[in-house]
Amino acid sequence: MLDGFRYGSPLPYEYYCNVSKFPDLEARVRWLSRYLPPIERRFLCEKAYPFANKWHEGQTRQSGEPYIEHPVAVAEILSKYNVPVWVLAAALLHDTYEDSEGRLSLEVIGDFFGPYMRSAIDGLTKIGKASSRHRAFLAENPNFNEALNSLTAKRRRDIQTEIRLSAKWAKIKDQMASLAKLLLGMAEEPTVMLIKIADRLHNMRTMANMRKDKQKRISRDTLKVYIPIAWRFGIWEMKTELENLCFRYCYPEVYKRFQEEAVRVREHLRPYWTNLRDKIAEALEKDYIAAEVSVAANSDYSVLYRMKSGNLVHSKFHGLNFIRILTDDPDLCHPAMECLKKLFRYADCRDYIRQPKLNGYKAIHMSFEDADFPETEYQLIGRKKIPASRYVDVQICSREDYERNKIGVFSVFKDKRWRCADQQTVRGKIREDCAPWLNSLHSLRESADSDRDFLDLVMKENLNEKITCFTPKGDAIALPIGSTPLDFAYMVHSALVTRCSGCLVNNMSVSILDYKLKDNDFVEILTSDDARPDRIWYDTCFTKKVKRVLSKWFLQNYSSEANIKYGSLIMETVFESERVSDRLQDEVFKRELARLCGCQDTNSLLVRLGARDLSGSLLGEKLRELIAARAETLVSEINPL
Repeated sequence: MLDGFRYGSPLPYEYYCNVSKFPDLEARVRWLSRYLPPIERRFLCEKAYPFANKWHEGQTRQSGEPYIEHPVAVAEILSKYNVPVWVLAAALLHDTYEDSEGRLSLEVIGDFFGPYMRSAIDGLTKIGKASSRHRAFLAENPNFNEALNSLTAKRRRDIQTEIRLSAKWAKIKDQMASLAKLLLGMAEEPTVMLIKIADRLHNMRTMANMRKDKQKRISRDTLKVYIPIAWRFGIWEMKTELENLCFRYCYPEVYKRFQEEAVRVREHLRPYWTNLRDKIAEALEKDYIAAEVSVAANSDYSVLYRMKSGNLVHSKFHGLNFIRILTDDPDLCHPAMECLKKLFRYADCRDYIRQPKLNGYKAIHMSFEDADFPETEYQLIGRKKIPASRYVDVQICSREDYERNKIGVFSVFKDKRWRCADQQTVRGKIREDCAPWLNSLHSLRESADSDRDFLDLVMKENLNEKITCFTPKGDAIALPIGSTPLDFAYMVHSALVTRCSGCLVNNMSVSILDYKLKDNDFVEILTSDDARPDRIWYDTCFTKKVKRVLSKWFLQNYSSEANIKYGSLIMETVFESERVSDRLQDEVFKRELARLCGCQDTNSLLVRLGARDLSGSLLGEKLRELIAARAETLVSEINPL
């Protein structure tokens, strides 16, 4: 098991000198590793922890506590799921390389801990800090500043603007490259992302001392990236806590008010939920179904998961509580569902036991409108009172599935057979459980024009929760949430996209552009040989595959003049968004930009833009690269030394 870790020489004596300064942390490491065999506990406590402690010596967090507190806390989060020793070791070491300011190399980590640890730490390390490099250059080059001051005011202002924009864009590019690297590394080493999610969870728990703007920025990044990944891994515990923390920091005033309202409303509805629980328990007992019935609380964010400007969206409002039914025998879940159907007519059912979600989630969801539901209202800041939903939700699952639903992919480690297996076998098991979405990451990167496009594809089509729609023949089609009838048409046959003239959903006519498909919709695509796709179709369809089909059609069926005219509008929009509209009159600059985009001249670039064969995001990225290159040329001309 530890053959990979025994590779290399033992730690020098100097690594152990600082351990005694934090006896409480050393005791925590010994406690979190209590489920490991003795030899693995010794490795973690006597090699991994001293190494991390050494490289974080003298570093502190914004709260003032020693930085080594953070990696120990991340390891504690992971130890709750009985992960193997090599995952705990990577958690302890995950920031050593990034925060060593160049003093520690990946080769040294590989020498002491073997190739897995080297690749894991590399996967968890961000790419560069471009804006810091730009600031350091300006601070350390007084000759450049003197030369800049000797120029005319307009010339100096233009150069300073280009340098500032170059630094900003380089920082954004580094951030996107780091995230793309992390996602692609996840396809090879899923455990790296599990460590990253635990790392983000502890960072979110300890954000109280940060600036408000930084709290919101980190929370928004978490909502956009890490929560969807946690959902894909099926880690509902972590996902729920991350969502609630994001809610707290993104909308502090609404969060505070909601907490007060939740206490009041839950207390007001307590008698109703108690009576409903007893009523359901009695019905199940009469049908000889052994089950535990309880009233459970929805998470704060799940109740208010659709917010706009800090206020509720009415159509997405959910109740504070729901009924949970846990059976000891998995075979009793469906009889329990049939029992409730008799008790509550017109109940809507979604069976995720016979057809589990893509992340392995298994349960039966039922909802029904109860006329006896007490009338109550919520009142948030700056808005009128909002009536509570009268719909009651019920969740039915076995105890085994309930535990699996909470921890998702971590359930692999609950089985000692997998926890004690070698690293390659365990990683293979995780990849097998998470296929095919992990396997699709590399193909998505190959089809994307840039890191921005890749991230957009992953967030929309790979990490987004799926819905299931049905063809008139009853065939099931899985689509990401937000898909339109055009996206459905492609999944049936790609030729239907350009021949689509209308759509019937559940036997009712809907717009092929405005309608967003819902779970369990029955969809029929209407076609016509005279159908002619409009340019607006490209912006309203959801998936990249449909966009490619439309782009090819635009190239073949629209004239070059029409595409150039439309491409000019796109170029103007991109230049305005990047605040370089003055460059639109510079033909030399546009020719250079065209060559960077792989086009012979400006007209070729505009044709591809107009046909949407070249994305606006790629044009923006190449525009930023060209501005940055010109900024570097200006710097070298002014300060050649």
